[in-house]
Amino acid sequence: MTERARSSTQNISCMRSQSFRESRDRVTRTASELHRQTDKVDEVGRQVNQRHCEQRQIDRPMVDRNVQEALQKAQIQSERMRIESINEAIRERDAICEEKLAAQKTLYSRLLEEQARRLHAEQALQTNLSSSPLTEHNDMAEVKGRLARVEYEHRELKQLMLDLRSDLTNLIVQQPTYKSTVNIPNFIVKS
Repeated sequence: MTERARSSTQNISCMRSQSFRESRDRVTRTASELHRQTDKVDEVGRQVNQRHCEQRQIDRPMVDRNVQEALQKAQIQSERMRIESINEAIRERDAICEEKLAAQKTLYSRLLEEQARRLHAEQALQTNLSSSPLTEHNDMAEVKGRLARVEYEHRELKQLMLDLRSDLTNLIVQQPTYKSTVNIPNFIVKS
């Protein structure tokens, strides 16, 4: 090999080793910068995470308060609906009781009027029997039959009156015990 070729080869090899060193240094610097950048990104991530945790701790009492208020509103609404259903049941039962009572009163007054008419007819019959002579064309058997019928109807009427009284007593006893329930429309629970 000639001198020139040798020197050229040395130059090339020096240049290669220098170029290799520079490349290696550049890669090392780039890796170092990349590690620094990664550390910075990790630090920023930690700070963001910390701020997010702090914000959640700040927001948590507000969220808890909102949940508590929503729960209270739901409880109040549920209580209102329960009270309204109780009041509705009371109103329906009162209406049924009032209808039954009105029907009983009507029947009772009709029976009293009927009894008064029968008693009046019985008194008139008694008066007619005592004032009329035996020779009258009224048949005594017919009069006795009428009297027996009046007495039977009178006993029936008395039994109906007793039944009416017991029905009325049952209605009064069965009145709802919670009729004095008060509906409080704007009942708010304060904490």
